[in-house]
Amino acid sequence: MEIIDRVAFNPDVCAVELDFEGKLTPEYAKIAQNFFNSRENGNVWKPTYFGKKTISFSETSKKSTAGTSYNQTITITFPSNDLLRSDRLELFKMVKFIKLVLTNGAKLVIGRNDFFQNSPPKVKTESNLKITTVTFSTESIFHSGFVRNADDDIADLIDDLLPHDIPITFINI
Repeated sequence: MEIIDRVAFNPDVCAVELDFEGKLTPEYAKIAQNFFNSRENGNVWKPTYFGKKTISFSETSKKSTAGTSYNQTITITFPSNDLLRSDRLELFKMVKFIKLVLTNGAKLVIGRNDFFQNSPPKVKTESNLKITTVTFSTESIFHSGFVRNADDDIADLIDDLLPHDIPITFINI
């Protein structure tokens, strides 16, 4: 696939996960979009409920004399008229990273706004009697990227140890 070809599949968001304590480190592999993509480092992702038709993601670039910056925004809406409402809204203020799991298996993440995160996402809430909308936004020096699981490291190691061009059969001799 050429970089300017049409994207074959346009995925939807099937899950939203929040992290409150981990770190993301930049990827160093060209195939993983050097620097843009991240690798997990002690992240504990907590799934959060959202209305399937009420989630949005946007990314807007802005040029300045210092260079281009990118404002990334994720908005989720959910019912919020229960007894845990206040605690839930306070918990959202402590989020460090937000991961969108897509239907094609990719995991888009926002929150790593520099080589390492230097400020957590800004959180804005709007509520009425029935629903709450939470907006996470961050300003970054690069586009949002994807995150790899720690388990992917094991698969990479196995790929590196086994040669790809020599046929191997596992037959008892």
